[in-house]
Amino acid sequence: MRIPQCCFVALAGAILSTARAAPAADLRIMRGDDVRWAARDWDDSGWPTVRKVPGRTGIYWVRWHTHLGQASEVGGGPDTLQPEHGGPVNAIAGAFTCSFDLYWDGRLVMRNGVVGRDRASEVPGTLEFLALLPGDLLGSGEHVVAFRISSFHYNFTDSQSFGIPFSTLNYDRRNAEYDRQVIVPMFGMGCALVFAVICGVLFWLVDRRRPLLYCGLFCLAVAVYNLLVGWRYLSWLVFKPETYDQLAPRYMAIMWVMTLIGWLLPMMFLEQFAIPRKRWWLAAQGVLLAAVWRATWGGGTYGNVLWQCRAILAVSAVAAAWAVWRRRTGARLALAAALIGLVTVHRASNPPQFLAPTFLLTFCLLVTAILAAIGLQVQAARRAARAAELTAARMEIELLKKNLQPHFLLNTLTALSEVIEQNPSGAVRLVNDLADEFRSLSRMSAEKLIPLGQELDLCRAHLRVMSLRTGKFWTLEAENVDPAALVPPALFLTLIENGFAHQRVATPAATFVLREGDPANGARNYTFVSPGEVHDDPLRTPGGTGLRYVKARLEESYPGRWGFRSCQTATGWETVIEILAA
Repeated sequence: MRIPQCCFVALAGAILSTARAAPAADLRIMRGDDVRWAARDWDDSGWPTVRKVPGRTGIYWVRWHTHLGQASEVGGGPDTLQPEHGGPVNAIAGAFTCSFDLYWDGRLVMRNGVVGRDRASEVPGTLEFLALLPGDLLGSGEHVVAFRISSFHYNFTDSQSFGIPFSTLNYDRRNAEYDRQVIVPMFGMGCALVFAVICGVLFWLVDRRRPLLYCGLFCLAVAVYNLLVGWRYLSWLVFKPETYDQLAPRYMAIMWVMTLIGWLLPMMFLEQFAIPRKRWWLAAQGVLLAAVWRATWGGGTYGNVLWQCRAILAVSAVAAAWAVWRRRTGARLALAAALIGLVTVHRASNPPQFLAPTFLLTFCLLVTAILAAIGLQVQAARRAARAAELTAARMEIELLKKNLQPHFLLNTLTALSEVIEQNPSGAVRLVNDLADEFRSLSRMSAEKLIPLGQELDLCRAHLRVMSLRTGKFWTLEAENVDPAALVPPALFLTLIENGFAHQRVATPAATFVLREGDPANGARNYTFVSPGEVHDDPLRTPGGTGLRYVKARLEESYPGRWGFRSCQTATGWETVIEILAA
């Protein structure tokens, strides 16, 4: 895999650390392979001077003259920025995208990989190297550094040449610097993994909310990002050091992981704050990220990651601002975190750290804001659910009182006495139907949801009682309904009671009708038609016990996912109940 060579240019500055940095010097280079070119007294005055070495074209020798009176660096180019270090100069360190043999004053002090005459014979060396110089060669005066190099595994694409930045510096301080460099990305990876576990536990055990799922995936992506950024130092300290041919694939992976983060963070905002037209938002995000890739392709990994991060935060800030405008719970926290990140995230002073530590700070703020928003939303939802549950319980008691009120029982008993005299067998059926109705009501009163088939049995038992009481033949037709579907208890029985209370039927027979519409996207739609002419009572308070019970039960069972509307029609009173998918 190959990416632009300019991604490597910025790499140079982070590697070199000197006691007192001097201006970068030109390198003397010669193509070929002659071991005599390592000698300290070899005359290289006729060699060309360059800043970069051609890649994948053969074996080259590179020489450089230095004085140990001052620590210095070479080959870094104008982009090289180096912090000052103290301590005696006793080592050479650098990062080469090639294999090499290192000579100091003609003596071989290090082999990094195997220099080869073609790709097959070359073994890639490690990207980082640190060579301790022999003590007997550290005297004052001029010294000669010579590298025998090959780069057949060089895999950056937009240039055939590369720099070879290295420094003369203190060995112990350079080792200590590697220990420090790994701290921030590993700490960031640990934080991200902890957040991912928290989100996973909350999603699995507390509430199956999509924002928690996206937040967990976002945290995992950030953990992978930090691992890739810190792998250079982690592999040096713990595992097998990274070889130079692995640098380009790792940089490409860093950019693609940042793109994945660029999808997950806006998705988390869109889901959490229920922002409509998600496809349009994601399309705009895709166009923006594609534009960043195109604009930064020749500018290196650092520029790509930086501008991707800025684009991500900008889109997230706009989404959070919309949520603030719509008064979404927790939106202010998310907007503040996105704006803080947009202002503070920048190119790190040490480029291989990429956006750390500003990215780490931004990540922690964003995840904390989202978790706080989810927590506030869950708290509000639970309060609403508790209130709905209490209301439903109160309505349930009211409904039971309504069905057991004295005038209902007295009227039923009066009708029963008449039936006993005229039709003893009918009286037995009336008693059985009345017992079935009360038994069903008693059994269902403690349930939150029951099968629709049980609800229909309860309704038909009640209609049989009312048929004997009123002398009219009442029936219930169910069209295209699923008897196994779950509904709140006494939902349609309440609508039937409302029909008896507020409508008048002149015919000797009438039918209540329940129809279920074709499901769409998991939603259910019930249409209930109560027959008869509406009888308006000016003394009746609008929204009586029955409708309050129906709405309370719907909110208790399907919080925020139901709809209720009713209107008068030519055949009676029509009520439509919609239950949306979870």
